[in-house]
Amino acid sequence: DGTYAIGATVSISATTSEAIQSGNTLTVSLDSGATVTLTAASAGTTLTGTYTVASGNSSSDLTVSSFTIGTVLDTAGNAMSSTTVPSGSSNIGGAKAIVIDGVVPTMTVSASPTSVSSGGTSTITFTASEATTTFALADISSTLGTLSNFQSSSSTSYTATFTAAQSVGGTAVVTVASGSFSDANGN
Repeated sequence: DGTYAIGATVSISATTSEAIQSGNTLTVSLDSGATVTLTAASAGTTLTGTYTVASGNSSSDLTVSSFTIGTVLDTAGNAMSSTTVPSGSSNIGGAKAIVIDGVVPTMTVSASPTSVSSGGTSTITFTASEATTTFALADISSTLGTLSNFQSSSSTSYTATFTAAQSVGGTAVVTVASGSFSDANGN
């Protein structure tokens, strides 16, 4: 159970109805968009693998959607032929409450007004795609002026005041450094 962010790992196992040979494999497709190869480390009824959450993976309740048989032979050499996905508590989604959050938050920047004279000010608004926990003035840079009065109005909305430099012409740019802030799950 729990929420897993980018880079986190989830151990996944499958149990067969009879003993299989060591080294046998299945590849499971997860509803998060990932696939994981499960391997029998020794003769027995268990195959295991590790799912590492990647950027873009997402699931509100991690579930095995399908699987393909690599090589699965019982101890007598008979091949596994069933590809029926387990349901209920035999599937991850029915046995555990695992949330996958591999979505990196983004930030939209807007200005009002968009054009200011030398020494003039503009309110810069920063809107996050999801709640952030670490966004700060230090994450922002600007050219041809300075930023001040950084404030948070919610976990997704922030403002700052841009003051244009005296007697400098050109187009000012306000930039949020990539990877400088994270969501509640650490992405």
